[in-house]
Amino acid sequence: HKKITMEAPLAKCLDEVVDSGAVGVICADRHGLALHSSGPVQLKSAGVIATLASLAKEIDPSCDTTPTIHLESDTLDILIQQKELVTVAVYSAAKK
Repeated sequence: HKKITMEAPLAKCLDEVVDSGAVGVICADRHGLALHSSGPVQLKSAGVIATLASLAKEIDPSCDTTPTIHLESDTLDILIQQKELVTVAVYSAAKK
């Protein structure tokens, strides 16, 4: 008998993101605490991701929508977005 937790739907959703082709995903609360991660994602990045998302909203405070941050490196593309009290970062292999 498997125990169902409040986090189970979140974990299932984020695992489906990874199953759809993402390398990894991490979800953080507004304080930068990692709520869930999947794939080779460093948990310590949760705080940085939450801070980046919060700072991005300050660039244009009059905007009603939440900005999406796209970071690119030689090996990874990372999309970061904050929705209400949760920030999600999706890691994908860099497009070559």
